[in-house]
Amino acid sequence: MLMQTRTTSRARGAMLRLAPAVFVVAFLAATAIFVNPASAAQASTIVVGSQPDGIAVNQATGRVFVADYNSNNLTIINGNTNVRSENISAPFPTALAFDSKTGNLYSVDNADDNVSVIGGTSLTSVANVSVGTSPDAVAVDPKTGGVFVVNSEDDTVSVINASTNTVVATIPVGDSPDAVAVNPTSHMVYVANNGDNNFTVINGLTLQRVANVSVGNGPDAIAVNPTNGAIYVADSSDGVVMELNGTSYHQIANITVGTSPDAVAVDSFDGTVYVANYQSNTTSVISQPGNVVTAVNVGKLPDAVAVDVATGTAYVTNNADSTVTAIPGTPGVTATSTSHSNTTSHQTTQTSVPTTSPGGGGSIPEFPPQLGAASVVTVFVVAAYALARRAASEKR
Repeated sequence: MLMQTRTTSRARGAMLRLAPAVFVVAFLAATAIFVNPASAAQASTIVVGSQPDGIAVNQATGRVFVADYNSNNLTIINGNTNVRSENISAPFPTALAFDSKTGNLYSVDNADDNVSVIGGTSLTSVANVSVGTSPDAVAVDPKTGGVFVVNSEDDTVSVINASTNTVVATIPVGDSPDAVAVNPTSHMVYVANNGDNNFTVINGLTLQRVANVSVGNGPDAIAVNPTNGAIYVADSSDGVVMELNGTSYHQIANITVGTSPDAVAVDSFDGTVYVANYQSNTTSVISQPGNVVTAVNVGKLPDAVAVDVATGTAYVTNNADSTVTAIPGTPGVTATSTSHSNTTSHQTTQTSVPTTSPGGGGSIPEFPPQLGAASVVTVFVVAAYALARRAASEKR
């Protein structure tokens, strides 16, 4: 069922293009998992600009964009190497969202009540759009071209048409809206209203409010899993994340996390949920199935998180440290074992020791002779998992 939902014609093409690399990926996975099982990748720290706030990932290229509020710029991180590559100017960036259809990046300028539209490839200004007072969050539905900007002091959401970069609607929501999430499958938009202890549901096609759903105290962040529709709301005052059914809005679970959860993101491939706990200096990793919680130490005052679906790596901004913590995803399919290429296909970043073929023509990787049949099967499952992640990220 999972593969059926993800295997579009584009995804199938990506898999076919990558078929010759499966053996190499399998070999590398075998080396990492079976020859040296203790070599699991660890979280890494990347120095960025002053007071990093928002963060977004270009799922096609792996570029990670960080909003450095006090530096008035965006730091760009190479997601293949987790190394900072360059900076571009952006006034008072607070929140970021990437449009996978147009390739544009939306940077919220909280101080000037403005949204800067930046070309994701050219890294140059495309447009500046005036919105409401104190815009604080942004989310994009790439399929409809709707860009939803939360205005915290106006208690509204400005809707920008991604084709024209003009505001086409202003929608009243609850008191002190603080976060927004979009389900690109159902086209529903969810706005966390911190002052009302609820979230507003907006139909992204009609731009009409559908419902207000009560949650816990101080909802400060919201995210949605587009695969199953589950909604996750971080209640900052309670130190919990509520999981709700995306159709009935009934509560499924109440998950205890750290102190003052301030951001939440979902890996749409495997359902893992990442929660940045502002006062705990940790990120809670909620694994599926079963909502198993693991705390990962990060920097000081973490307050934004985004996931690279292709690699499963989660990126957390640490506001007081001026750093980003990169948390590797599923073992065997981490940022150190896979990478983006210019054609958005996965290639391995490790190299194997070549063995000369009997005919003397070129080199082939020698498969580890100590692996049994079960190990070989596992290796190819890991390789297929990596390819499926790539297909999922291309669909997004």
